[in-house]
Amino acid sequence: MEQPDTAQVPPDQSDGSRSSRPNRIPVGLALLALVGIVALALAYWMRSQGIGDHDGAALSVGDAAPDFSLPDVTGETVSLQDFRGEKSVLLYFSMGHG
Repeated sequence: MEQPDTAQVPPDQSDGSRSSRPNRIPVGLALLALVGIVALALAYWMRSQGIGDHDGAALSVGDAAPDFSLPDVTGETVSLQDFRGEKSVLLYFSMGHG
């Protein structure tokens, strides 16, 4: 007794026709284009509002960082001036800048 051929054929291509699934590439490209347009619009709006502007004073390696104060995790205000003369590492993290 001969065994039937058990080769697996995808159900949507068993008759040799094109897939019944919709083509997802145009949808993906449309979403990518939409995200790009929204990002450009947001960047334009932020620039028009002056968000992200700075005074243009760039620092070089070895320059002293400008003083600033921020609250720590306990709510106490900590200033960079408190650490003058000590080696410090400034870690700046923002979810809004990639």
